[in-house]
Amino acid sequence: MWFFIFLASGVFALLHFVWQGIVAPSMRLELRFRIFALRDKLRRLKLADQPLNDEAFTTAEDALIAALRVLYEIDIPLLVHCDSLVAADQKFKEQVQKRMEIIKCSNSSELEDIMNDLRKQVERAAVINSGGWILYVLPPVFMFLFFKRLFSPIFSVIYMNRAQINKIVPEREEDLVFEEIEGSNRTFATQNTNKPIVRFDP
Repeated sequence: MWFFIFLASGVFALLHFVWQGIVAPSMRLELRFRIFALRDKLRRLKLADQPLNDEAFTTAEDALIAALRVLYEIDIPLLVHCDSLVAADQKFKEQVQKRMEIIKCSNSSELEDIMNDLRKQVERAAVINSGGWILYVLPPVFMFLFFKRLFSPIFSVIYMNRAQINKIVPEREEDLVFEEIEGSNRTFATQNTNKPIVRFDP
């Protein structure tokens, strides 16, 4: 029994090492090159015969630069944290929605394609950076279903500016709050209350 547990632990440790040390770095580098290509495509679009307005160009370029900065750090908890921050703060939500509207109102299908492609790269980066630990808890089928459901909403992170990203990323470990359960005292009190009272008559 212990031999199989030890063997399984060794296999998972080996897979984790191969993923984090060999596979993931190569895939992250490929994603980095793809985002650089999107940035070059955006700049060529700016210099085209019908160039983008400055506001749309700045918003898209800001999103690309922010994605490059957090490419090696972005993971599933960070994406969920960003969406929860936007949902909880109305002012923050309005800022993100305004930046999304700037892209939509640019009337440029090429720009929308760039932002959609950027979203795909962010999704892939999150999977890659979370993949080493997910090997321990989810089989491939459940991983596929989980990511498909998780990535259904629009990621707010790609529409945040760099200042907002800088505030979020350093705090991602501190934002993991563990709730303390104090049920032992209540259970003990309940058990003592339910016990029958024994009286000794003199």
